[in-house]
Amino acid sequence: MNIHNNNSDIELSAAERHKILVEWNNTQTDYPKDKCIHQLFEEQVERTPNAIAVVFEEQQLTYHELNCRANQLAHYLQSLGVKPEVLVGICVERSLGMIVGLLAILKAGGAYVPLDPNYPKERLAFMLADAGVPVLLSQKKLIEELPEHQAQIVCLETDWGTFSAENPVSKVTPENLAYVIYTSGSTGKPKGVMVTHCNLVNAYYAWENAYQLSTSMSSHLQMANFSFDVFTGDFVRALCSGAKLVLCPREWLLVPEKLFQLMHDEQVDCAEFVPAVVRNLIQYLESTAQNLNFMKLLIVGSDSWYMHEYQKVRTLCSPNTRIINSYGVSEATID
Repeated sequence: MNIHNNNSDIELSAAERHKILVEWNNTQTDYPKDKCIHQLFEEQVERTPNAIAVVFEEQQLTYHELNCRANQLAHYLQSLGVKPEVLVGICVERSLGMIVGLLAILKAGGAYVPLDPNYPKERLAFMLADAGVPVLLSQKKLIEELPEHQAQIVCLETDWGTFSAENPVSKVTPENLAYVIYTSGSTGKPKGVMVTHCNLVNAYYAWENAYQLSTSMSSHLQMANFSFDVFTGDFVRALCSGAKLVLCPREWLLVPEKLFQLMHDEQVDCAEFVPAVVRNLIQYLESTAQNLNFMKLLIVGSDSWYMHEYQKVRTLCSPNTRIINSYGVSEATID
């Protein structure tokens, strides 16, 4: 590559130009373009119905149990008019019901709008009004805390036993919305980013290829905030590949001894951290002479991460552990 110092112009050789403009942009790949993300989950249910799908504290659901519960709620949501392009708010605390609710909205044909109950009421009020959700999934203990809204409330604690446990049929297509997630609003008003099923399916198969999900990982730790798009990445990577999704209690994220114990007990071999959490964990492991040798894939992203921190993590992992620095924007489907 020749650089002229007098005017900083860069002249590329024909080979360099071809590499940059053609080779590096040759990103086309084959993947199912006719599938929605919940259909990938349903295919996994058929393959491993009795495998553990999700764990939270002392509770767990198999793939079959999770699918049946989500189906029953999905049929009810359809009876309320949920269909493609209908936005459904979901404001719940971390729980098995959170995962049931997300899947149910997708299976009904709708798109979910995650609303963190810990957000200030003013932010929740803005998001509810801006999205105009006609239906809102929540929990009994949260209903009184919600800001004023026009949505029909559906309580996750309700018994859906009268509704069918069979996979519902909807007219949703890969081009329809899967979710709408709001930005932080740090540069102005929060904006709803619309992500379609084909966006999410594309991202899943990219992860499957890059991370070797279905052949390598069996237990994924879920730490991200519900209203942060990395949550969706964790959820999709685990449940579409047949792994176990382990929900970490919110208050344990900065309590490294509890976080590490959970990872050890649940045999977590895949986790995505933000730098602040991994820093705390590193300090704890160094002070207690423990390690992360059981990890197969450790991802760090969403904020600046420094080389000396990577090198320190490397010393605490097996030589076979893959450590990946990942970053992306909501508009580009997570990573």
